[in-house]
Amino acid sequence: MDMHVEMGLDSKNVIDSGSLDPLFEEAARIIVTLRSGFASLIQRRLSIGYDRAVRIMDQLEKAGIVGEAQGSKPREVKIQDESSLENLLVALRRTTEIINNMTNEEAYKDIVNLLKQKGDKRYIAVSDWEDECEGDDGDGTEVSIFGIGLDDDDEICVAAMVDNIGYGHGPDDFPREWTKATELCEPDYCAFHRFVVDNIGKAMTKEETYEVAEYYW
Repeated sequence: MDMHVEMGLDSKNVIDSGSLDPLFEEAARIIVTLRSGFASLIQRRLSIGYDRAVRIMDQLEKAGIVGEAQGSKPREVKIQDESSLENLLVALRRTTEIINNMTNEEAYKDIVNLLKQKGDKRYIAVSDWEDECEGDDGDGTEVSIFGIGLDDDDEICVAAMVDNIGYGHGPDDFPREWTKATELCEPDYCAFHRFVVDNIGKAMTKEETYEVAEYYW
């Protein structure tokens, strides 16, 4: 069974609660209790800045608690009652515990599972991402991972891994073609898994990743 389904989560809304705002759960309770999907509500109730409130609302959306932003209108509150919310929050905590204790092999399998569920949109491309990974030179290093995807053989592939992105590097410094992760020296699939979990909502086709690359450069 899919780990995320088993934990009570929809795989398309999988989220690592370890990356959430410390006020995420409190904000979720406010939104569900008052049945109001306004960022300004949690801004006032939690005495935080508006930008932070908006980021929390985006996290609530990713967790499936509220719907998409609708301009000046309130977001739809998708969780019907406080009991259902608490069940979801427990599932999020349990999923994070499992993620944090994954082996490299388990992380690999879950990446494949998550991306296969996206159909043709089995690639994720973002401008940069910092984490501790094992570089292709065999040394642990902070790298920026431009993209992760699943090729036609259902094998994980990566593109544009580079150290110190933005510090004198240009397009020619990147291995811009998709490369099988197995060709890297001791790839850290747990780090790759964090990337996929954090960005699964940005899944796209392989062709769309090239558009992102052109826009970035």
